[in-house]
Amino acid sequence: MPDVSLPLPGSRALKPALTYAVSFLPPDADEERTADLHEEFVQQLAESKLFAELRPQPSDAEVTLYVELVEINLSTGDTVMTYLFTGGLWPVSVPYRYELNATARRATDVSREYSMADESSCRVWCPGLLMHPLGDLVNPRSSEIRKNLYRTLLKRMVDDGLL
Repeated sequence: MPDVSLPLPGSRALKPALTYAVSFLPPDADEERTADLHEEFVQQLAESKLFAELRPQPSDAEVTLYVELVEINLSTGDTVMTYLFTGGLWPVSVPYRYELNATARRATDVSREYSMADESSCRVWCPGLLMHPLGDLVNPRSSEIRKNLYRTLLKRMVDDGLL
């Protein structure tokens, strides 16, 4: 997916207030990681400079945004077997796919749905690093992939006249 940079130029002189809800799948038992993912999402909203105010659900605002981000580890049985057979001393490629689904609504009943995905992979060869969930330790580029998905979503919302 092409890189999108912030801040994005808004299409309106008056910036709307945004209320948002975001979920991350699969659910992570590590509350700190979930909090970090949430903070990363809100940071991209704030850095876009498109909104007068950001409020989590439930709340009223001119624009409502529902986002679901799904992280999929695409490792195959062969990847795991190679890793285990060599004791982690042979490098393996660990692919990840991120799928973002969102619904954006304006108070004027204009609504749009968005779906986008991006992938990344990394080479792992140290014993113990293939265990899940290590998130950004296994794949440091995954944070940039997620941020770019959020920026792309905001850009599409601007292009569609929602902002």
